[in-house]
Amino acid sequence: MWSVEQFKARLKEMLSARSSAHEIALGFTIGTFISILPTPGFNLLLGALVVAVYPHVNKLAVFGAMAVYNPIVIIPFYWASYKVGGLIFGLNPVVHYDVVVISEAYDFTRRYLVGSLIVAAITSTVTYPLIREIVHLRRSRASRSSQADSQI
Repeated sequence: MWSVEQFKARLKEMLSARSSAHEIALGFTIGTFISILPTPGFNLLLGALVVAVYPHVNKLAVFGAMAVYNPIVIIPFYWASYKVGGLIFGLNPVVHYDVVVISEAYDFTRRYLVGSLIVAAITSTVTYPLIREIVHLRRSRASRSSQADSQI
């Protein structure tokens, strides 16, 4: 597990990367989307696949987002996913099987997967401009700091 100091170092490295603010924000957004999907363990493989297919995406940002959305942080997103799916499909099952376990599993899975897609899409949409603005602010603050240092 990462310590707080290691996490801060990786975050600074990501924000000061030579990538554009768009590439960093896009990488973090993709990592966020993958992390919120109900694919525990498989999400690292999906992240590696995205990085391999899209070379301009900031790799550190993709995997940094996956580190942020760890198993403890992701719990509220999973709960929200089920609730959003429940709002869409309601309480009445669409398909009813004679075996109660199969019927309940189908109903839960349907609500949870659709809710996860919606929550992941909304969270990712909000994440992109937020991370892009953070990168811009961090870089402008760093450039002002270096200008002030050079004048001294």
